[in-house]
Amino acid sequence: MIVLGMLLIGCAAHHGGDPYSQQQAEANQHLPSVPPLAGKLTTDPNEPRTPRENAVPSAAADRQSIQRGKALFHGKAGCVDCHGDNGQGTSRFDSHDQTFALPPTDLRTPRDKSVRQLYLIVKYGIPAAGMPPLRDTATFSNEDILTIIAYLLDLQGNTPPFDLIASQSVRPHTDTDVAISKLCEQEDLGEFDRKEHCEDRYAKRYLDLIVGRPSDIPIARYAEIETICKHLANKDLDTLALCYRAEYTASRQATRRLGQ
Repeated sequence: MIVLGMLLIGCAAHHGGDPYSQQQAEANQHLPSVPPLAGKLTTDPNEPRTPRENAVPSAAADRQSIQRGKALFHGKAGCVDCHGDNGQGTSRFDSHDQTFALPPTDLRTPRDKSVRQLYLIVKYGIPAAGMPPLRDTATFSNEDILTIIAYLLDLQGNTPPFDLIASQSVRPHTDTDVAISKLCEQEDLGEFDRKEHCEDRYAKRYLDLIVGRPSDIPIARYAEIETICKHLANKDLDTLALCYRAEYTASRQATRRLGQ
């Protein structure tokens, strides 16, 4: 997916470019470069990765990706405004300000999120917390999102290879991921781009189901919500998503009342 995106951008530039390509090129010209991936991307963990010619040695390539992610985090992505210089969170949160329904997460603490879940959170944002999506910002590429994730994982003391982050970002992680893929197959989308857009649309629609427990919902309460909603929905994704959101809202309102 990432390689195809790069080829498409390169093709557009070759034929004169377009405003989007020129805008992104200008925005990225002062950022650290991202080296070629060390091997072929694959979603199959048993499939061997083939080396690429002229690839930067793995350790150096991974560090460059982290540095680019750090530059984006502190620069045009604006993550630092809410999450702080070191990902520790800031005092911008105000429980009476509806813009931030949840306090910014301390990104230094490892959480129960897969690379796939982190990718979706960064890409689509968290509306309930006032976190904007990078997906809707024209100057961010898919690779930009991946480098930000590399930096976040590094903050937590975890530095997987960048090509592994890239492959895991598209790997189905939950039952909802798998259901979305099947929905798009049933729509008989033969073209790669159309199928990607289909999965993109459904992923945004069912984001709550894919990314798992929000940081402000206790583990025991989340397990209770899962049981209630799965029984109620009987595998219907629309009903399931609405149930989760209603239960989250009720839990947050109860927490606020206790805090008043």
